[in-house]
Amino acid sequence: MDAGKAVFSGVAGSAVVVGGSLYRVGDELGHDQLYRVGQVAEIRIALADPDSEEVAARDRLEGLGGTLPGRIRSTVQHFEPLLSNAGVEVRYHGVPLYNATCRFDDQMLVTPYLYRLHGYQHPLLHLKRLGPAGIFESYAQQFEAIWTEAQPTLAPSGGPREQAR
Repeated sequence: MDAGKAVFSGVAGSAVVVGGSLYRVGDELGHDQLYRVGQVAEIRIALADPDSEEVAARDRLEGLGGTLPGRIRSTVQHFEPLLSNAGVEVRYHGVPLYNATCRFDDQMLVTPYLYRLHGYQHPLLHLKRLGPAGIFESYAQQFEAIWTEAQPTLAPSGGPREQAR
């Protein structure tokens, strides 16, 4: 995740993240760094809905023994201190889990999920925006479509969404 640290440290405008659990993102990038960025930039994090069939299917595919939903919930708890910043929002999405994307202004880290492999075995692609079209824009548009459909992780009461059901 050294590439993530380098890219994230230069964020000026926005950071967007979409993925399954992103279990280690906070540890790898550092809460202090995430908190500082959240004070001056928009951070949008879209995580897979732990109660979705997509998560259950990914869990079975990777042979995780039912642990993926708990990892996602732990990720939300991990990011909770950041939510006091007005520019930070975490949502759940229900789309198939094909990749994890971390975008920082005009740079992006994409981890395409490979069949039956665990997260640490997937490749990491470092993309840069070179123009108005291309792979970077395709992933950026994908995030925006997912974000539009994603639901807040917290209930209107401010507690975890699960309490609102």
